[in-house]
Amino acid sequence: MPHNRSFELDHITAVILAGGTSTRMGTDKALLQWRGREFVAHIIERLQTQVDRIAINTNSPVTFAHFGLPLLADATAKRFGPLAGIAAALNYNSTALTLVVPCDNPLLSPQLVTRLRAAFECEQTDLAYACCNDDNHYLYALLRSDLRNNLTAFLQTHDYAVRRWYATLRAIRVDFSDQPEHFRNINSAAELALLPQR
Repeated sequence: MPHNRSFELDHITAVILAGGTSTRMGTDKALLQWRGREFVAHIIERLQTQVDRIAINTNSPVTFAHFGLPLLADATAKRFGPLAGIAAALNYNSTALTLVVPCDNPLLSPQLVTRLRAAFECEQTDLAYACCNDDNHYLYALLRSDLRNNLTAFLQTHDYAVRRWYATLRAIRVDFSDQPEHFRNINSAAELALLPQR
């Protein structure tokens, strides 16, 4: 895929990936309460200053209707994890770039888009995703929206691992090791209790 320097890098649609079953938490993580509001409300607030549009990937549209945002079902009939949500995001998007973020982190970095977008300005890349120290955070990613056909073809191989799809592309890691507090995905009641209350 040729690199296009005329990419409209400022035109970004963010999609919050909330299509999972939250089996470890036992309840919908996107709707967990923190500081009096649901996780997804905090995420929307943090995204509003970073992107042009926001949508939510969910297979339970009634649950998220009150946010007043576009709701995107998984791109596959069965729930095949976040890769199906990313496919839904790319299929929906009409802007040049698509940002995807998970639904279980209300502490989303205010510099997330700035740093990921910088990768597109200086590298010939298809997508950029966050890393923090030795951890890859594959679901904090900025992707070319024209990858939709590529991902559709990959899903047809019945491989649903995000990292393995990324491995087929020109993907770069963007370092956020100075911001570990902004990559605290909440998967248990114990982790929820550790979030700062003020």
